[in-house]
Amino acid sequence: MVLTNKTPMGHPMHLHDGAFQVIEIDGEPLSGAQRDTIEVPPHSIIKIAFDADNPGIWPFHCHIPYHADSGMCTMPKYEGVETPHWHPEEVPSEKFGL
Repeated sequence: MVLTNKTPMGHPMHLHDGAFQVIEIDGEPLSGAQRDTIEVPPHSIIKIAFDADNPGIWPFHCHIPYHADSGMCTMPKYEGVETPHWHPEEVPSEKFGL
């Protein structure tokens, strides 16, 4: 997964699925420790990798509450996995300013 921050402020990005490893920061390869949160500095690109071995619906969001509430949140979904309680089409897009 590639995290691109085009803003002038940092964003602590948090994955609820489990742990990921940082594999590259601004084009420089890295063998970082596993974690579930990474600070993405201003104007930077961070690549992370994780084993998608925990099927479900897991939030991935900025840990600054205002940012998450404003839409800096996504839900990676596993292909081929039933998610009977996941109905994003039922959420009005205007709620997120789309």
